[in-house]
Amino acid sequence: MAPKDIALVVAGVATVVVFLVAAAVLTGYIIVDDPSEAASEVVSGDVETPPVETGGWTIDEERSDLDTVVFHGEVEIDNTMNAVGGSVDVIEYEAYASGRPDEGFEKVGEGEIQDLVVPPGEVAREETSFESDTTEFVSAVGATGLDAVVTGEAYLRVDGVARFNFGPFSFEVEFSQTDRLA
Repeated sequence: MAPKDIALVVAGVATVVVFLVAAAVLTGYIIVDDPSEAASEVVSGDVETPPVETGGWTIDEERSDLDTVVFHGEVEIDNTMNAVGGSVDVIEYEAYASGRPDEGFEKVGEGEIQDLVVPPGEVAREETSFESDTTEFVSAVGATGLDAVVTGEAYLRVDGVARFNFGPFSFEVEFSQTDRLA
């Protein structure tokens, strides 16, 4: 193939890629910040996996009662490293409680977040809550001994998976984080 023909093929492929990225952006299939940088990420497949973190867990005293403990927290997805955004179809998590920060966790509940938009170059945050049977929570915290009674501290470990959809890229991110209940 002559150099002129190779140049035409490369120009044709580049035009098709730009057209496909533009069409994906216009239809909302992918969300972009800087179109040229996003096109480069899509073509190279160089979209970084955003980390998922949870935190700020508290007991919602207004919604809790003798039978049910309601936990309230936040999920954060840091997409500041990507010019491409999209959505998280679902975040599913299980929560475990203990009176110690590093052992003795027992499952106390689970939760789910659906259809979270993750903008390019930004941090997406979503509040979430789940319910636990009061007896199960007290049992989980008390199972580690008198630590929680003596210190007044309880810990929540949240394990989960987020299912991302960034246009042509679909992937899952597992996460696990332990926080002291505030």
